[in-house]
Amino acid sequence: DLTGLSAQVRELVRTGAADVGLATTEGEPLLGEPGPLEFHRLGRYETALVVPPGHPLSGNSRAAPADLAGESLLAMEPGTNLRAFVDRLLALSGIEMPITMELDSVEAIKRMVEAGMGVALLPKIAAEAEAEAGKLVALPLSGIPLPDREILLLWRRDHGKNAILRAFLSPLVPA
Repeated sequence: DLTGLSAQVRELVRTGAADVGLATTEGEPLLGEPGPLEFHRLGRYETALVVPPGHPLSGNSRAAPADLAGESLLAMEPGTNLRAFVDRLLALSGIEMPITMELDSVEAIKRMVEAGMGVALLPKIAAEAEAEAGKLVALPLSGIPLPDREILLLWRRDHGKNAILRAFLSPLVPA
């Protein structure tokens, strides 16, 4: 039962402290990553601008870079994979959004957005329940490079000899 940030999970697998791990990318695939790791892409998830109902953007069908300028951003604290991804997404888009508050969990960010304390760039799936309940509005992004993240299954190359690990990976990873 080892958990942590994606970078920590990669390190746990790289050092052999864990046999497999689940991690996300920061908008850039791990193609050709040097070292002992193998990986398989399990899927992608979309990033959304999350706003409270009644926010001036809440009636839009999508959020473009011009919509984000000047908004107060609620973000994960530095050092987290989500924060690195959001920082990179904003830099690539040339968007200036002052960070109003840094929090340590996505749940805390969503509660602050609900309270009207700012907006957030979060995985759309993380705000789906609140959006369905009318507590938040999750707007897909348009005109922004790399708005999606990948979910990766990681393992060490040298663990290919481990029969239990091979049996675990075989239904998940094509031969």
